[in-house]
Amino acid sequence: MSREVFNTRTWNFLFGDRNVEGILRNLPSDSTLVIRNQITNVLPTISGILDLEHLTNKGNLGKLPFSIISPQNALYVNQPQAYTMISESDFFTFMLKEGYGITTEETTYIPNKELIIILGITEKAFSKGGIYEKNKDIIDNIINLLETHKEAEYIFIIPQGEKLLSNFRPYALKSYTNLYWDGYNAFSSEILEEAIWETEPKHITIVGVDYIRVFYTAIGAIDYFINNDAEYNNPGELNLADLFSFGKSVQVYPECTITNNSNGHKKNILQLSLEHLERDLKINIEADFRFASDEQTIAIDIL
Repeated sequence: MSREVFNTRTWNFLFGDRNVEGILRNLPSDSTLVIRNQITNVLPTISGILDLEHLTNKGNLGKLPFSIISPQNALYVNQPQAYTMISESDFFTFMLKEGYGITTEETTYIPNKELIIILGITEKAFSKGGIYEKNKDIIDNIINLLETHKEAEYIFIIPQGEKLLSNFRPYALKSYTNLYWDGYNAFSSEILEEAIWETEPKHITIVGVDYIRVFYTAIGAIDYFINNDAEYNNPGELNLADLFSFGKSVQVYPECTITNNSNGHKKNILQLSLEHLERDLKINIEADFRFASDEQTIAIDIL
């Protein structure tokens, strides 16, 4: 078993160390990838690896040739969140605020050089029988946001093969760009990445449906600001407080998103994280995974 150690200051280590893409491309087709350590790094890193399936440039892996494992005994949550009990329905919002420092409350403040990213607002999602048929109030809320934040640039992102909801087509004509993306973190899309660097936002607001994608795209927005700052400051000198300061430049409007509607059972953060990995990202969770002599296994430690 081989071991790779990455000391990166981005939450998703693929954004902080591009060398890992080469490692992943060279893995044998029947190998196993073990991701472990701090859960606030593990979650966006695993979603980032899964997003490689959707890239269209030379980094595209197509169907991932390896399996991913997260060992329960090698994942941890920083204090004081470690023993906090929250309901499943509050998991993603809690993690955005307490785990990454993102603003999750609606504010009247209109930031300078704002970019609004609008996810998943499609005809199919809101049609009769659609998954969000009963959540149509969000449509007026997002339109109100765009009308109020008139100076902001905005980008619509929808899944491949779907159509933007007709209510937003007049706005799409005035948007900075509109694009298709099927992955979790929209910042993994090379097209969005180019648009972000062109608009040079000082504040990024994430709204839309499918809270898992809102969650990972919001974390991707923080990583954008961290990488942008790295042009002027050494990212190796950043501490946790610095990372949280970047989170203040990212906002998820509660009235403009559709949150997780799962049951309200209270559990600790690690347990909810493991359930999310297994249920939503389809990751194998091992109770105990120790180093072995298997040459087809690579462990990635995120420090």
